[in-house]
Parts: sequence; structure tokens; C-alpha cells
Amino acid sequence: MPENTVSYLLASAAALAAGVAVLGQSRRQMNEPPIASNWRPVLGHAHLFLAKNGAMQLGPSMFEGHGSDVFIVEASLLGQRVYVARGPKAVKLIMGNSAIRTRIKIPDESLERMESNKVGILFNHDLESWKVNRKCFVESVGRPRFLKGLAPKIDDLMTTLYDSLDQIADSGSPVLINEMMNLISMDCIVDVLFTEKRGAAATYLTACAAGEKPEPDELLTLIHQVFDSAEFYSKVPPILYKLVLHNEDAKHRATYEKYTAYVKELVQARKTAMENSTTDEIDLTTSAFLAAESCFDDDETVLNQVTTMVKEAVGGGTDTASNTMAFLVYELARHQEIADAICEEVIAVAGRNGPILHEMLNQLPMLEATLLEVSRIYSLFAAGITRHITEDVIIDGVLLKKDSMMFLVIGMAHWDASYWENPSEFDPTRFLEKPAKPEGPHGFGWNLSPFGYGVRKCPGQELALLEMKVVMANLCRRYRFRLADPKKPLEVKDSLARECGPLEVIFEHRVEA
Repeated sequence: MPENTVSYLLASAAALAAGVAVLGQSRRQMNEPPIASNWRPVLGHAHLFLAKNGAMQLGPSMFEGHGSDVFIVEASLLGQRVYVARGPKAVKLIMGNSAIRTRIKIPDESLERMESNKVGILFNHDLESWKVNRKCFVESVGRPRFLKGLAPKIDDLMTTLYDSLDQIADSGSPVLINEMMNLISMDCIVDVLFTEKRGAAATYLTACAAGEKPEPDELLTLIHQVFDSAEFYSKVPPILYKLVLHNEDAKHRATYEKYTAYVKELVQARKTAMENSTTDEIDLTTSAFLAAESCFDDDETVLNQVTTMVKEAVGGGTDTASNTMAFLVYELARHQEIADAICEEVIAVAGRNGPILHEMLNQLPMLEATLLEVSRIYSLFAAGITRHITEDVIIDGVLLKKDSMMFLVIGMAHWDASYWENPSEFDPTRFLEKPAKPEGPHGFGWNLSPFGYGVRKCPGQELALLEMKVVMANLCRRYRFRLADPKKPLEVKDSLARECGPLEVIFEHRVEA
């Protein structure tokens, strides 16, 4: 069904719930937050939430006309009370609050279709099972035997791409950097998870160098279909897809079933391989089995938990890293002096052709600064990090009621002109030196939280940063980037996360291969 039809149906559902929302406003308590701006009769604020590519404007539209001292407003979405919060106070006081640590409460019927009911951590709102699952994930990614081989794996993968990238540089042919980074990130995460060399990025680059149209990657296509399905079930109420959107429901259920079957086959193969392995280094799936076996008793539960963990790692580990790197290449193509500085510091610690090792990554301050800056400007979750309030709670004197949704619009803090000097400018030097009294998730204050904060922050943060550092260090050391059409505006798509649209980039040799 077309997207505008789905939006129309959602707006119709909002109309049915509008009476309840209007009546509720007349019984407000004195210490409740003010009503968000741009409220409309019948629709409430549904038009703002459903606006196509409206993530950048969601927060500003809600706070329009409110003073800078107002950091929480109340909105209405399909009759549901939704609080929208902005600024450093929201990050500090809300993200770390135990009463607001549950993610958005997707109906159980939808979670069953997403195969995420009481399993995994990404969409799981059952607190007890979430705690156990998160413990397993943290143990998996933090196991020394896994971390030991992580940087060398990604560095080896990048080394295998040099021939293809050199062909691209020799030909002068542009590549779609968004697609290239998607494939590199997918190759990285599959190797990290299963010790499996896909070679999809090399195949794509070879086709581009030959002037051929690359074939779509089946796994990447499936992952993006899963993202579309997740967005569908997180937005569309069960009554709509059960009574009206039958075909859409069937399509998205089939997507999840196909994805689960694919991952489970690989997971079972790794289970067999790990029983006969003698190597000191392990991949993430093996580490996940070791963690799950310490948390659960029966083999079926262990297999289901590891499968879910891997499914979330593939999705979460591919799109966020790939889009961040695509946005970064765009900015480095526009700021050659910053790309040159990264190249110089990489050569200083690793040489012109030497491996980039884990212990070298904390000696690359300009690269780390550029990753923080691109995460600030292109906040991937600009529209809001979602939470569900499980009990009445007072935040800085403001009453937030239980069974309500919470959107933390971190993008507004990242672009706050009262905190950042020239916030719209790409300037990594702002992150080269930490303040005298570091605070906040990254030590640069509470206006910077690209990976969240508190127990619900991204558990794969360190893994994603390591991947991006090794990939970008390799690329910046060997190549310069040039935009094929410098005058073409950057295309950005806003969905569950912000995505870099089609972006043609030309690679040029920096040093002798």
C-alpha cells in the first residue's frame, strides 16, 4: 500500500482518539509540562510525527514559541500522551532515570510479528528479560578473546579492497559512497560475527571500475526490507494491519521469517564450528554463545537468544556505521585540509602501508574528532530517542505520567547555537581538547550524546567506533575524496534513522600504492 495511504489511515485513527486527548487537557495538573506547539483539532500532533522526512523539524515544531527554559512539552499522537524533551537537561536527567529506561512500547502483537517479544534488546520492552539479554550482549562484545582480533579483522578486510579501490582511482569513475559504505560495513559485521569473508564491497567496486552497473546485494537488500518492516510495525496499530493492511502485514511478516531463517542457519553453523575450534581468538557469534550459555539453561533458548542478538547486531551494526562514514566522506571531500591531517596522523603511527592495530586507535585525535563532529551534525536519531515511562516521575519539578511515550530530540542539543559556536559548520577542532572539567557521555558536555546515555545507550558503541576508525584510517591514508558534482545538494532520508542518499564520490591516489 502506498505510503500516503498508510499516513492517511494513521491520521484517521488519530481522529478517533482525539476526543480523549482533548478531554485530558482540561484536567492537567499545575506541574505538568506545557502543550507542544502546532496542535491541531482532531489530529493533535499526528501531522508532525507523520510528516515525510520531518525528523529535522519535529523538535523545533513542538517547541516553537516556547521559552528556552522549557525543556519538556506534551504532545498527542493517536490519542497517546507523548512527551518531547530537548537540551542537555533532558539527556542528563531523563536518559539515566530508572523510570524512563524502557524503550517505546510496541504492542505485543507487533513484537510477535517482529520476532522480538521478550527477546533481544532493541525493541524489547519487558524489563526483566531485557536486563538478562543486555547482560549477554555486553558480555559478548566485551570478551577479551573477541576484542583481541577485532581491529586486525577489519584492517585485513580493508587491505583486500585496495586493488578494487586502486582501479576506481585509476579509472576516475565515481562510486556511490552510500552504497559502498553499506557494503563495507556489511562485510565487516558479517566477518566479525561469523568469520566469513563475503567480498561484496570488492565485487561492487570492481563493477564500478569497469563501468558496469553493480548487482544489488541480496543480504543488504534484505536488511533494508527488515528496517522498513520494523518501521511499519512500530508505527501502525495492530487494528489497522489486521483489518485493513492485510497485504502489507503479510509482506512484512514474510520479511522477518526470511531474515530469521538466514541468520539461524549461520548461527547453527558457527555453533558446530566452535565445538571443534582450538583458536585463541573468537568471533562475536561464538562469544554470544558463551555468554548465553551462562545465562540460560536449555539449548533452544540459547539458540533463540543468540539468533536474536546476531539479527540486532547485523541491523544495528550496519546502517548506523555506514551512514556515519558516508556523511564523513562527504565532509572530508569538502574539507581537504582535515582529510590531509587525518592522513598525516595515521602515517605517523602506522606508516604508509603498515597494519592499523587496536593500540594505535587512541593515537588518532583528528580522526576521533571528525567522527564526533559528523555524529553531532548528522545526528542519526535526530527525531528522537524513544522511551516509555513506567511510573509517575518528576524531572526537575515537571510531572511526567506513567504509560506515556517520551521522545528525546537529541538533534536539538547537537545544533544548539547557544552552546556550539557556528553549529552548522563542520569543525572537528572543537573536539581536539576536552574541557577542564569533562562531563557528559563523551566528556564534551551534555549537548553531545550521539550514542545515547545511561543503561539504554547503544551497547555496540565501542564496536561501531572501532570499525569506523579502522575503515576511515585506511581510506584517508591512501586516497583523497572529491565530489563528482560539488553543486549537488546532499540528499538525506529520515526514517527510523537518518540515511545518506545517493552520493557520487571520486577517489584519487594519495600515495604510491
